[in-house]
Amino acid sequence: ALDPSSVPSVGLLVGSPPCTQFSYSNKGGGGDIEDGLVDVRKFLEVVRFLNPPHWVMENVPRLCGILENELSPGGRLSGFADLFSSIDEFDMSDWGVPQRRRRCIAGRYPRESLIALRGLVRPATLSEVVAGCPAGLDPTWGGSTAAPSDNDPGDPLSWEEARANLEKKR
Repeated sequence: ALDPSSVPSVGLLVGSPPCTQFSYSNKGGGGDIEDGLVDVRKFLEVVRFLNPPHWVMENVPRLCGILENELSPGGRLSGFADLFSSIDEFDMSDWGVPQRRRRCIAGRYPRESLIALRGLVRPATLSEVVAGCPAGLDPTWGGSTAAPSDNDPGDPLSWEEARANLEKKR
């Protein structure tokens, strides 16, 4: 329901429409692509309205191929094809993200400048991330009084929770 005119003018617009329908983690890739494209289309409507000098859409890698298909003539997003200068899949650890994380990066942005920065920052290890947090603050949840840790096993699953979990994974 977002009205594009309610978004302020910007020099760089960054968005990440929900990835649930595009992710292979959702029903093994069986998400409702058309439903996912509703959110992508709305983001592109905002891009069209604002026409910022640069814009980026980040999402799961699978969206790269979907965008390429849907932006082509006859595709469900073909009316937005002129907005894009690139659609790429990158491993964000190449830019210092502390995990191997492949992402679709699409839009109109200085791609060559981004590529030039690849590898300049080494990704932090988990122990470096935890060590960099103020004492007594959990790096994920913030205000915890417990010392940060990456080894909290949590409560064990009940028999029924374990069965349901296994069923969903199959």
